[in-house]
Amino acid sequence: MRVRVIPASAADLSTSVVFDPRPGQTYAGPAFRGDGLLVLARQPVQTAAGSDAVGVVLDPSDGSAREEFALSGRVVEQDYDSTGTYLLTLHDDGTVHWQGAGTDGTLQIKGAMAAAW
Repeated sequence: MRVRVIPASAADLSTSVVFDPRPGQTYAGPAFRGDGLLVLARQPVQTAAGSDAVGVVLDPSDGSAREEFALSGRVVEQDYDSTGTYLLTLHDDGTVHWQGAGTDGTLQIKGAMAAAW
């Protein structure tokens, strides 16, 4: 999946920024942090053992990558809390993880199909 960020004031797509994943990979779960940066889960297109996602922080104004961080498992969707501090991730095995402010954990939920703050 490629991601296109379009400014709210845009009259057309010419001012949008497109994020293309690396060959053989896809993006999942676009979410905005509190500072306005975009976080995507980058993962292999094909599911395979050891195919954990990587969180990629991108600047939607210029398309630059700011940082990367580890995500366990394959991400289906993700969402930030209202402060943009805590990231919630739903994985393809139905588990829900959260992380932020130097802490993380797994919610005691099995078989989740959707997750949001």
